[in-house]
Amino acid sequence: METEQNGPAPAFAELRDHLAALETHEAASVTGGHLDLAPGLWLSSDPDGGAAMGAAPAEGGFRLTVSGAGRSRWTSLGMALPKEKLAQGRYLGLFTGMESGALVSFTPALRYRAGSGVEDTAPPLPVLLPAGRHEDLAWIPIDPVRLEGAEACELNLFFHTDEVDALVWRLEPVVMS
Repeated sequence: METEQNGPAPAFAELRDHLAALETHEAASVTGGHLDLAPGLWLSSDPDGGAAMGAAPAEGGFRLTVSGAGRSRWTSLGMALPKEKLAQGRYLGLFTGMESGALVSFTPALRYRAGSGVEDTAPPLPVLLPAGRHEDLAWIPIDPVRLEGAEACELNLFFHTDEVDALVWRLEPVVMS
């Protein structure tokens, strides 16, 4: 962990702390709706779709579960990102480390919110993590025009896999130049 002594603090230090706290946080789940896990961190799925999502403590990370995603228009893990931090770079990166018994597929999307509208920007290909323990780095260009007009920004991981049961041992958004 970087400190003022050995370099600048990470751009999303508070979010990183909330994600790390899921290792000891009480298990939480939601079926067809929205659940705040911590300030600026949530699970969300189509309220009419019936997908179940959960986060539970696990040694070395947290267990993320999704069940019945195919019945929903979306299932996602979302994170609020401060605009002023995004403005410091050209790309939003997402380091992911997961261990699962089956394929996990998701698309990370940088969402710009303005009024009642939203615009998403995503990498051209989804993140594909085969069964086992894997790491990935995805990156998304930050659009300065959209960023300037946005009232808020967030990163959403939209799951494609109908069922997910994964140990998440790294989930770290970063700003890249």
